[in-house]
Amino acid sequence: MLKFFSSLRYLQVIIFFLCIIFFQTGNCPSALAANSTFRIGSDYWATVGSTVAIDVSIENPQQLYGCEFELRYDEDIVRARNVTKGELLTGDYTLNADLSEAEDGKITIYWFNEYQTPVPYGGVLLRIYFRVLDEGSTALSVRDLDLFEKYNSGSAPYIIDGTISTWGSADTSPHIYTNSYLPGATRDSWYSVSLSARGGRSPYTWSRTGGSLPPGLSLDSTGKISGMPTSTGNYSATIRVTDENGRSTSRTFYITVYDIGEDPLTITSSATLPRGRKGSYYSTTLSAGGGRTPYTWSRTGGSLPPGLSLDSTGKISGTPTSTGRYTFTTRVRDNNNARQEQEFHLTITDTDYISSAEDLFKTLTITRSTMNLDLSPENMPYTMVVSNDINYVNLTVTLYDAGDRLRINGSSSYDGRVRTVPLKTGTNLITVEVSSGGSTFRSFALIIYRLP
Repeated sequence: MLKFFSSLRYLQVIIFFLCIIFFQTGNCPSALAANSTFRIGSDYWATVGSTVAIDVSIENPQQLYGCEFELRYDEDIVRARNVTKGELLTGDYTLNADLSEAEDGKITIYWFNEYQTPVPYGGVLLRIYFRVLDEGSTALSVRDLDLFEKYNSGSAPYIIDGTISTWGSADTSPHIYTNSYLPGATRDSWYSVSLSARGGRSPYTWSRTGGSLPPGLSLDSTGKISGMPTSTGNYSATIRVTDENGRSTSRTFYITVYDIGEDPLTITSSATLPRGRKGSYYSTTLSAGGGRTPYTWSRTGGSLPPGLSLDSTGKISGTPTSTGRYTFTTRVRDNNNARQEQEFHLTITDTDYISSAEDLFKTLTITRSTMNLDLSPENMPYTMVVSNDINYVNLTVTLYDAGDRLRINGSSSYDGRVRTVPLKTGTNLITVEVSSGGSTFRSFALIIYRLP
């Protein structure tokens, strides 16, 4: 009989018991050692009069279950209005933000888990909303950082400060940021899409100044295009957005109406592409659906990482020569000249650099008898309880990059190989470590408790 528990509260009890054992022997697992970095996001698209959201994220927070700090900024440039929880502070985490001194250029932030459960992985802790008051730039500086660590490893987390850069004024013209190629429509089916703008001073007013929308569709003053198209074909219309101060900008939009029974052309690839490594061959293929094949791909904006190229079939390949996060826009055209565009993001990391954003492995599969359990990095650390007749499990780790190195309990292995791990009565800590270059490993913990 098998029982599985992913409760972090239960996991905390097991880890605490486990580390008592390791502390007695003077060897607490490195997978639980603190090596955390806070990062405060920067924003370079903030206009006067707008509200900007800044993320405070964290990398490798295995020991951390809370902290308190004061964030300072130039109150003449921005002013804090609200603080909300990020994806990591759901559940039992408490978040308090004192905005009483926001007009003096500082806020005090406190977050804590009452069960002292460490943050299990990296991501956004909290989001701070600032109102932009004037042009300029302000540093977001951390003061009086107080960390709540479950175990003191001597490797204290630290915070990387951020900045907010602002430009323009309330009289700046608005900018349309809805893609020119709108989602496809189907004849005699309801269609609705809303256009978006930023900058200038809201509210915005939208109007058509040229071209034509598909028969049956109309644009209202809020930027919503809706209705039931009655004719198929490719249509284009020039649409203007005007802000409260009378400043305006225009863009031509394209809509394809498909016949009943046809699927509209769509780009199905995720906007975030699989990561690549500097100096290692990279290949991924963009995908689309609907419309009428064959498809033809092209890049219409931004830049691919140096060393990579996109061909007409949608394949991105080559050997990247520089690290960084690259943003580019691609267009796919079908055999009826219908088109769609999408912005993609591709990160190239250094040979031996590991960030918390990298999954490193796709799945960790645990098999034994009739058991078949697949875990992802987001599930780690993971705790499970098995009956006393289970004296071993088989582990298979599927890596993202065939060039990465894998270690299970300190012993080298490789992608696709089944590793048999014996179990003793009580707590069994299994470490899965992955390295992108061979010297720096990122650790994931699996804890199996075998009943007496």
